[in-house]
Amino acid sequence: MKITLKEQIKILQEDGKLPKFSNKKRDFQIVTDENIKKGSIIYIPMINDDGFVVKGNYKSSDKWIVVMGISKDDCIVGSLLVNTKPNTFFKELGDIQFPLLKKDYSFWDYKSWLDCSKLFRIPRLRILQYGGYCGCITDSDWELIWETVKNTDFISDSDKEFFGIL
Repeated sequence: MKITLKEQIKILQEDGKLPKFSNKKRDFQIVTDENIKKGSIIYIPMINDDGFVVKGNYKSSDKWIVVMGISKDDCIVGSLLVNTKPNTFFKELGDIQFPLLKKDYSFWDYKSWLDCSKLFRIPRLRILQYGGYCGCITDSDWELIWETVKNTDFISDSDKEFFGIL
């Protein structure tokens, strides 16, 4: 009997045979199906296929993301990108950069900014395979972030509907 990659990952995680995701500075919990929910903060290598532009001669770039929604078929995760500096290329874009304070998120070394202008589409299996789970957005931040994303014109209504935001 053949089992899917998703089932293989789950078995390895349950048996403790899949090591913790680790970068040079920290270790993270392994992402599980239960971790992939609205408000989860995940550390993952982003690639061009995610809609992220990887600069230089690199194949990926490690980034923090916040899960905003999941497709109805449970395969694609819509996520926002966390940056170290706000994107203020023009005023309207600067207005939807949400500050995430270090005091609220102990795993960050500095104040960060959630860019609420673009949803990235990341396959759920790739998050399970390569992601590190960090925690969740605070309830008070989540309410403000949700309203910001719901009301922004930078993200199409069809994308908002696809990920259950509208």
